[in-house]
Amino acid sequence: MSNQSTYTVENLIYLMQLLRDPETGCPWDVKQTPETIVRYTLEEVHEVVDAIEKGDWSAIQEELGDLLFQVAFYCQMADEQDRFNFNDVVHQIVKKMIRRHPHVFPSGQLEQHRSKPVISEHAVRQQWEQIKATEHAEKYHDTSPYPLAERFAQIPKGLGALAYAQKVQKGAALHGLDWPDVGGALARLREEMAEFESEINVEWSHKEDGAPEDGSVYDEARSAIAAELGDVLFTCVNVARHLQIDAEHCLRQSTRTFCRRAESVEKQWQAASPGVPMGQADGEALNDFWQVAKVEIE
Repeated sequence: MSNQSTYTVENLIYLMQLLRDPETGCPWDVKQTPETIVRYTLEEVHEVVDAIEKGDWSAIQEELGDLLFQVAFYCQMADEQDRFNFNDVVHQIVKKMIRRHPHVFPSGQLEQHRSKPVISEHAVRQQWEQIKATEHAEKYHDTSPYPLAERFAQIPKGLGALAYAQKVQKGAALHGLDWPDVGGALARLREEMAEFESEINVEWSHKEDGAPEDGSVYDEARSAIAAELGDVLFTCVNVARHLQIDAEHCLRQSTRTFCRRAESVEKQWQAASPGVPMGQADGEALNDFWQVAKVEIE
């Protein structure tokens, strides 16, 4: 057992060096590359999010440690190629945060900060985007006649669909492509819903007239309806953004609430009809159980 009561970041870096030692390290760790551990990094991010949304602080601590280990892993591999190390990463992020918080660090120095910044949250967000835009122009020597296209190109394509839509809309808004307020977004949502319903009525009526054996009518109907449904979902994200709500988080929470309510319905059904599969339940009975679950689980 180690005599050290509390390990430090320096210990983590040293541990990573030992694990990656070609002679005495762990064969699995030595074999890895930045590309091969990406999937583990994504898993750790999702586990952090899950722990946070559950409000489990013990799990949050553990999962953040796992995520920090991933950071140390990338830094060690970069250090081995003389690209950068852990301290370089820390230096860059501190430097960036000081630069992006001039309302806290007006002199640009960490040691010199205001005791109480005089600026609203809304102004902070606007300032943040302006600074990011300036940084991007300086970094990429942005002289493109299509700055919005350049901004879209920088958005990670691997984001979840809702998060990707929200970032795209945010970028578009900075270039004037946006509704002036949530009322405009809601009006557009109503229009998209009407188009979606119309497409279902038209396409599905064609389908019901009789489909050929190859199923092409079904496929065409689904394709047309999917396009309209995509517009509805995209516009829902727009409404969420105007309300300053994270659409990804919002849907995750609603899905989890649904799961808890569905589990409650199942328990109620089993208590009322032991041994009978819920799939055989009367729809009205399940709806009654669902109303009970809605009251119990918010």
